[in-house]
Amino acid sequence: MLFLRKFLWLFIFLFICSNIGAKENKKVYTLDTKNSVVSFSTIKKKYIVEPAIFKVIEGSISLMGDIDITIDIGKLTTGDIRRDLKLKQVFLGDKRFTKAKITSKISPKFVNSIINYKQKKLPATIEFFGIKRKENINFIISKTTQKRFLVASMEPIIINLGDYSFPIYILSTLSQAIKGGSISTEMAFNFVLTFKPSL
Repeated sequence: MLFLRKFLWLFIFLFICSNIGAKENKKVYTLDTKNSVVSFSTIKKKYIVEPAIFKVIEGSISLMGDIDITIDIGKLTTGDIRRDLKLKQVFLGDKRFTKAKITSKISPKFVNSIINYKQKKLPATIEFFGIKRKENINFIISKTTQKRFLVASMEPIIINLGDYSFPIYILSTLSQAIKGGSISTEMAFNFVLTFKPSL
């Protein structure tokens, strides 16, 4: 009987803990994909800027303020059909490059304290090609309605592909495929993200 009681209390304790964890991880905001965009630009021939945007991104913010953004790298567009095709054939041929993730954390109190807009710098983790690196991102958050808000980068986020063990030969292959000259390993990213309440 004593063993049964201990087992019962242990079960109740684990059940309560699992519920608490579930509530903490509950998504309270979801990314409004139709009104969100992540853009980036590369440099070729040392001075020509090549812009592009990612069409498919997903994201959420949990009750505890955990931010989770996933970018489908395969769904990008440069505005040039030929270049898009070459990118997908050469640059995105490896499945390890199909997703990129950005995670961070923001205080719910900070979000609730915003009347119009506020700037803030947050440490974030960027994951690409299986490599995670810390970056400080300076952004502005603005309430568009009582229940929706917009988050945008205040300055470009510079990413060096070499820091993520990205095979540089792929850039050389891409450069030859599009006959566009050398391509820099550094890319500048910007984002505009709109969040809405989760259903």
